[in-house]
Amino acid sequence: GAVFVRLGMGIFLTMNLMVFRWLFYAPEVYGPHAHAGALSPLAGLLTYFMMFLTAGIVALLWTPLAVDAAANVRQSARGGGLRLPRLDMNALIVVGTVAAFGLSVANTLRGEGELYFETAAMILVLVTLGGYLDASAKKRAADAATNLFASIPRRALVRRKGDQDAVEVDVAEMQVGDLVRVAPGEAAVCDGEVVEGSAWIDESSMTGESRPRSVAAGDSILAGSISADGLLWIRAVRVGEDRTIEQVRRLLEEAHQRQPAIQRLADRVAAVFIPIVMTLAIGVFVWHALGGDAARGLMDALCVLLISCPCALGLAAPLATWSALARAAGRGLAIDSGATVERAAAVDHVFFDKTGTLTQPAMTLERVHLAADVDEEHALAMAAAVEESSPHPIARAIVAEAGLRGLTWPSAAVMRVIPGAGIEAHVEGKTLRLGGERILLAWSRGFWPQPMGNENSGAGVPPAIAVKPQAPTDAVSQDVVISGLRPDGGRDARPTDWPAASEAATSVYLLDGPRIIARFDLTEELRADARACVDSLRGQGMRVEILTGDQAGPARRLSQLLGVPAHARLLPQEKLSIVERARETGGARAVAMIGDGVNDAPVLAAADVGIAV
Repeated sequence: GAVFVRLGMGIFLTMNLMVFRWLFYAPEVYGPHAHAGALSPLAGLLTYFMMFLTAGIVALLWTPLAVDAAANVRQSARGGGLRLPRLDMNALIVVGTVAAFGLSVANTLRGEGELYFETAAMILVLVTLGGYLDASAKKRAADAATNLFASIPRRALVRRKGDQDAVEVDVAEMQVGDLVRVAPGEAAVCDGEVVEGSAWIDESSMTGESRPRSVAAGDSILAGSISADGLLWIRAVRVGEDRTIEQVRRLLEEAHQRQPAIQRLADRVAAVFIPIVMTLAIGVFVWHALGGDAARGLMDALCVLLISCPCALGLAAPLATWSALARAAGRGLAIDSGATVERAAAVDHVFFDKTGTLTQPAMTLERVHLAADVDEEHALAMAAAVEESSPHPIARAIVAEAGLRGLTWPSAAVMRVIPGAGIEAHVEGKTLRLGGERILLAWSRGFWPQPMGNENSGAGVPPAIAVKPQAPTDAVSQDVVISGLRPDGGRDARPTDWPAASEAATSVYLLDGPRIIARFDLTEELRADARACVDSLRGQGMRVEILTGDQAGPARRLSQLLGVPAHARLLPQEKLSIVERARETGGARAVAMIGDGVNDAPVLAAADVGIAV
């Protein structure tokens, strides 16, 4: 906020300064006698007015740069010994602009000589604007991360060893081994292992995976993952600063603190250039002073400092790059700084996130498999009736497909969620169930939830389904242990003419009573321009790879569609390691990362060029 105010006032004063500066270009246009007569006193008055305007600009914009440069000098001088203070690019700007302003003030007081007020003002405005744009980009990334962290509750219900009752404690006071409650719609406050309950969880903010994941006893869960439909009790494995989400925060901060290579090069040049220039200026002054003309020596010393001011860096380069940035903005590209454009020219290795970047963020219904004598539109309408009121991504995809086909469906009379397994509803007098593998496992063992309305659970919590891996005993390789469920004999035979579900698809089953009548396979849809984008990059000689937190099946399918390697089931820090390894040992000149979401923020910031969709 303060930088924005100072920059705004600096731009306002500079605009006024440029308005008055036109008079002093008159001799270049109208000849050497343009200041004759009435214009000469006006020019003298405007000279002082310009001096006061520039003094205000220097006070607003030069002072913060000087403070930063001085702080860098003090920091570089720490440690004692004979090490000389290190001067950075800010010091170069500070010396050049103060020389331009000082020489102009001296010439104003003398009443002769050239004026460089606008030079000092424009350099300060453009350099400050560049710093503001860079700080704004970092703040946007920090705000996005803050939004993720803000979604995690600060307090949670905890059961500790030996305690029967749960107590509410602050997240900072949690200990490894605590049993922590995660209610439906809440985010987990720690990394842990599920010990009780089951649910579908949304962990897209941490892994980038669009598909919800079903968890039960024995499964792991990360802080920030949200339970969609079930009550979970998890045993805390990593708490406080050890949580994965805190590691993401630290990675993001470290990545933003790294200086770009061009900035480090400029600082190295400044560290050598400024002492040389200042030594020359002092030598010029001493030479003339010894000759008896100290006044001329001062003017010539200021001229040496003035011509050393990096006008190309302060004026020409920013104006050229910002012109390019404006043209990019007209095409829908928001670029944070000219340095990013400079680095992008060297990129020869590009990494893509998958979900929401190469694929559409929403799921789509790919195909429907039907039991004998079942109509597809009828099955889809019944599935939409069951899922209509559910916010689940699978439910939204099924309802959307039914709507696109112009289907109508009755309302469900009674509906309940079976956490982590699916949903059950009464539709037109029938008991319909729709769910994934867990509900199919229940079917295969002949277990069904108690009839709706007969649950003996005062809080109205549906029975939990937990899966324990065991040696295969028949077609199903897992044993289902269901609390509060009862056998239901006489089920129909499982359809044998359906092809196996694709590993890239998410499959849900529709059951009418004990009979499976349909299977819906849902997938992510490739963006329309994804293939053309990847082919264009490869055509330019760039190496392209995919980094995703999604499962291996969808990643392999996308790899085959686009013809590029894909790395699956990656956490943010693992993505970061791959990008850094490609830059350091893979021979890449520069690396670009293209992604979306907070989970990609650290690797976007750490790459030479980060592109957020």
